[in-house]
Amino acid sequence: MQMTKNTKSRPDISDLYRLKKLNATYPELANIIDPLWVETIENARMITVKPATTLFNGNNDCNNFMLIIEGTIRIYQAAEDGREITLYRIGAGELCVLSLKSLLKKQSFN
Repeated sequence: MQMTKNTKSRPDISDLYRLKKLNATYPELANIIDPLWVETIENARMITVKPATTLFNGNNDCNNFMLIIEGTIRIYQAAEDGREITLYRIGAGELCVLSLKSLLKKQSFN
């Protein structure tokens, strides 16, 4: 499901739900009034994924930043023998430091 910028005079119900959920999960972000941040949130998209879905892999450039509002994401690295080594898990209200680092440095996850 993709959320689009609201161009109506009244907010759409899905936009209100998304904003309420985001503010409840990340209350420290609710008071940011910077126009660039407000525009970013207005243009953000909310997605729902099934368990075991790969969101990014080590060869991808990091072009997105996730704010987790429900569930848990496992961050792992594949070992040379094919095993998966869990680095850490993030849940609602937490941030992935690897994606933040990759996004800020404009590089892939590897």
